[in-house]
Amino acid sequence: MVGGLFHNMRANLDFFRNNMMMNDNVLKMSHEFEVKKVVSCLSTCIFPDKTTYPIDETMVHLGPPHDSNFGYSYAKRMIDVMNRGYAQQHGCQFTSVVPCNVFGPHDNFNMENGHVIPGLIHKAYLAKRDEKSFEIWGTGKPLRQFIYSLDLARLFVWVLREYTEVEPIILSVDEADEVPIGDVAQAILKAFDFQGDVIYLTDKADDHRGTPQSPGRVVNLLEVDQPEKKVWGVAYEIDETLWEESVKKQLDHREKGGYTQKNELFYPRDKTEESKNVTLYIGDRTHRQYAGPDTLENMSQTIFTSIGPSGPNKEYLYNLAKVMRDIDPSDKHLFELEEAVLAIEKTQTSLDRRLISQEQ
Repeated sequence: MVGGLFHNMRANLDFFRNNMMMNDNVLKMSHEFEVKKVVSCLSTCIFPDKTTYPIDETMVHLGPPHDSNFGYSYAKRMIDVMNRGYAQQHGCQFTSVVPCNVFGPHDNFNMENGHVIPGLIHKAYLAKRDEKSFEIWGTGKPLRQFIYSLDLARLFVWVLREYTEVEPIILSVDEADEVPIGDVAQAILKAFDFQGDVIYLTDKADDHRGTPQSPGRVVNLLEVDQPEKKVWGVAYEIDETLWEESVKKQLDHREKGGYTQKNELFYPRDKTEESKNVTLYIGDRTHRQYAGPDTLENMSQTIFTSIGPSGPNKEYLYNLAKVMRDIDPSDKHLFELEEAVLAIEKTQTSLDRRLISQEQ
């Protein structure tokens, strides 16, 4: 049982139970029918969410996986546990492999739950056919390792014939062969002879709380022609050298899509302190990714359903509301939005419990 990110978030219990039962049944029957060797396929999601790089096989159980798909991840980890148990207790030759990103013939070209390369191929095809721009999510700089499916199949045969250890083995290209996502996209566009515009959606960065198909919402600082309006916030005093050599460069890179930099006076809450000059990043209403105003109902639904590599959009909202209660407890709109999303979550939780009860 596999699924996309949102499916995993909604059904972690199902992913764990169903995969555990299937894995247990396959290995149990393989033992009872005296199968000489079993090679199971794990996933890169089994590795700890907070880890060091490069990753190796000894790190599988050194911390919890990412919370978004913990059910599937733990079920995959348990294959390694069962392999060790069958080897120790019954002398079975059961092992497992961990492939990197796979691509090749007969792939899943669904742009929402397919792998990276087939998803980009599908997007390139649509952009070419419809004569539209080709959009790349984020900066295009994140590095990935890819393996061709037929090469992976050959490695599976090698593992079956030659690999005798119970410990899982990573099947991947060399670390030096990591490729930026942007380079992969450019190679695909060249194959399509694509002559249109290529747009990097850097304002929706690689750690955004949404996906290209289901973008989330984040708070934005906008410029208004109302001098009497006040904006409450927190200003951080940073060493000038650190600011120029590190922090400013990082912020300029992170906020370069859809934001402009501006200097303004900041007035501390403690009126005995002098005002200070601060750097702000102001949202651009004319930018293609500016979401604009919407109804409370629509915004709450968007925030509840949107999930990105950094996690659920609702988590971002809850954390923001928690911080703002200390800074500006009069932000009525924010807290109404939080209340609306919490109400949706409560309703969905009740529905999920009823469905689980019916299944049992």
